[in-house]
Amino acid sequence: MSIQRPNAQIKYELLEDYYSRPVLKKSYVWSAGGLLILVTCVSIISLYVTIDRMLSGKENIGALDFIMTGPDKVMTGHVEMSRLRGEMYATAVYHSINSSAETFAINDKPFAVDKDIDDDNTILEAAPIKLVCYYSLPDNESMTDQLWPDLVDPLLCTHILIAFASADNKTIQPAHTSDVEIYHRIVDMKKQNPTLKVMISIQCFSNNGELASVVETKQSRHKFISSVVQFLIAHNFDGIDIDWEFPVWPGSNMKQLNDFTSLLKELRAATESIDGERKIISVAVAAPQTIVDAAYDVQKMAKYVDFVNLMAYDFHYFTSYLPLTGPNAPLYQASFEQGIFTTLNTNWSAHYWLSKGMPLEKLVVGVPTYGHSFTLLNEQNTGWDAPATGIGKEGLEGFVVYPDICRFLDRENTKFVFDSEFKVPYTYNGKEWISYDNEQSLGYKADYIKSKGFGGVMVWSLNVDDFRASCGRNDFPLVRQVKSILDDDQL
Repeated sequence: MSIQRPNAQIKYELLEDYYSRPVLKKSYVWSAGGLLILVTCVSIISLYVTIDRMLSGKENIGALDFIMTGPDKVMTGHVEMSRLRGEMYATAVYHSINSSAETFAINDKPFAVDKDIDDDNTILEAAPIKLVCYYSLPDNESMTDQLWPDLVDPLLCTHILIAFASADNKTIQPAHTSDVEIYHRIVDMKKQNPTLKVMISIQCFSNNGELASVVETKQSRHKFISSVVQFLIAHNFDGIDIDWEFPVWPGSNMKQLNDFTSLLKELRAATESIDGERKIISVAVAAPQTIVDAAYDVQKMAKYVDFVNLMAYDFHYFTSYLPLTGPNAPLYQASFEQGIFTTLNTNWSAHYWLSKGMPLEKLVVGVPTYGHSFTLLNEQNTGWDAPATGIGKEGLEGFVVYPDICRFLDRENTKFVFDSEFKVPYTYNGKEWISYDNEQSLGYKADYIKSKGFGGVMVWSLNVDDFRASCGRNDFPLVRQVKSILDDDQL
């Protein structure tokens, strides 16, 4: 089942008149028929194997997506995370459309979001604003150029979150033994920037992985927390970030939600003083209302974390549920949007987290350094909500790094549009269509985050910015744009 967004201007393509084609010779017909039978048999076998893997939990792809886009390519790191998050965000939207009215409420009262932060949320004396940067460990299977520690500017970010450690046997461990050397090289950057905080991030998706079982009992949580304390000491980390996407989603398991909150409470107590130092705790959190409501006890979480990283991206990603173009990370809603679609933007999500009880200074708002590609159904219909037949050819699984976007923009006949309502650009050439962020859009976001008094900006990630300056400008042009605005005392 597909969902059409309000006011989607869909242009249908006419089928070719097959009767006007010349008649094929019988030998060609029989050959083509035999080939068709062979391909059909192979496809049926492949479909059966894939569906069997999906039902057994071994294949991470929805049945409708498989039928429309085929089996997954090998995905690692950024690509896998972005796809899974995009699918979960789309599922949340689909669930909301099919289970509730088009009005949204908080505590049974209407919830309206404008472009201003309420006065009672404003802090009088803001703490130093954070620039939290995720750094993905180099991966031999990565689709992107490798970002090694010596290419990272130690003065660029206030916090570097190394992604990711794993949870094995309910303990935190390096994902690969070679990761330990990278840990130490990143931590050594503090010699050049003594105020830099380096943290380890641990991640898994929903109930897929050891981390999900960590919260089940007090004994398992304590085993995990004990290993975290030892891990932070061994590698001289300043804290831990938990990127769990997402507890209690899908579903309504209140016990797991409460156990997750207990994990944070017990982790806070254990890390309050390690060798006389208070360690930092952060959590990467979802943006859509449906997931926020199901996954987090926000007021209790706020007591135990130093900050949360709001993943305000992957709002629109091609799926069979929503096969339409849309902005990856819009700052505001557009005037043509209705219902739940008015909530799929940074401004709304940030306000919603505040309304749930997260303090303004603890809310670090995320921005992306990558885009998502789509294949247009009709290359004459190139705007928002244009029907798409699948992910684009650019990037891998619809995930496009910033240097590749720069190269796409340099192609002949590529068109560029900056939307004044969403405050983000898109670009297209033929049927290839990409939504992304550039220096201008991140300038708007950084100014918004700073002017409203949020805790800072989170960037996902250093690895997919243009760290080799291949776009013809400085290295890390997107992150540097954010930093320049956060550092400007005149703004």
